[in-house]
Amino acid sequence: MFVEYGAYTGFVPLLLATIGIFFYFKTYWPLLLTGMVSLWMSLGRGAFYNLWGLVHRLPLYDSLHVPSRFIVGFIFSISLFSGLGLSKLEGISRKKYFKFLIGLIVGFVFFDLFLVDYPLLKAPFIIKPPEIIRYAEFRHRYRDFNLFPEKSRSSMYPVLLSNSGIINSYEVIGVAKGDIKAVEDYNYRGEVYFLKTNNKVESVAFSPNRLKIKTDVKEQDFLIVNQNFHRGWRVKVNKKKQKIVSSNGLVSVNLPPGNNDVTLYYLPKSFIAGMLTTLVTCIILVTILWKINKYQPKSCGRTFTEI
Repeated sequence: MFVEYGAYTGFVPLLLATIGIFFYFKTYWPLLLTGMVSLWMSLGRGAFYNLWGLVHRLPLYDSLHVPSRFIVGFIFSISLFSGLGLSKLEGISRKKYFKFLIGLIVGFVFFDLFLVDYPLLKAPFIIKPPEIIRYAEFRHRYRDFNLFPEKSRSSMYPVLLSNSGIINSYEVIGVAKGDIKAVEDYNYRGEVYFLKTNNKVESVAFSPNRLKIKTDVKEQDFLIVNQNFHRGWRVKVNKKKQKIVSSNGLVSVNLPPGNNDVTLYYLPKSFIAGMLTTLVTCIILVTILWKINKYQPKSCGRTFTEI
């Protein structure tokens, strides 16, 4: 992976970063600290203390695959300090030959990065896109993610384009898997079915995070959706909220006898909390900027030389 193992800066950017750190450490020390911690974590078990092993035990972080991806944080901080160092050199002299020297440094860094990164970047784009069959109805048609072993390891996007589901997908964050069945399984009963009976189920609308279903049941039964259960799923039965339950790790809802209009949708509380946090943060920032602009001293209309 280019992101993990192709991270490169070069000697000149490191030298410029050293200059930037020397002159701007007091101002931007949090940036430097973030970069150093990222470098530390990227070393994994190769460091004097395995910080990655400690962080990997935390919730959410335990789903991360490899520590080497944290090198991106280090490269990002070094790049910013390189820019600060170059700006410091640029301000030393206003002579044309010195400006020309700065331009040569930028050109050399660009050429150096091009020589190193071009062979790595051109490799992913020689793969011919696979032919995709678009199905009219959604079904879990695939079990393993390695559909094109000679071209791509994950192959998630082609599965999405084919309007299909995959059981053992290549997730970034670990997901608890339920008893999902694929079309090829002998006990596959469809994407939506009843637990006890073979009552009629009509799927009106189907998407990854919203399903509309019409049912006609003669007795109480559990409606099963061939999707992994998560607390973020919610349901309305005949426009009334009802509790989602887990049935062998699958999304299910207890339905009463009769005709029912069922709407299942995915809306976790974490999304709502994140959205509200973002909204409040934006309001606070806009308020601060407005007050700064309001109370900032205005120019009297005369320049310094005129005074």
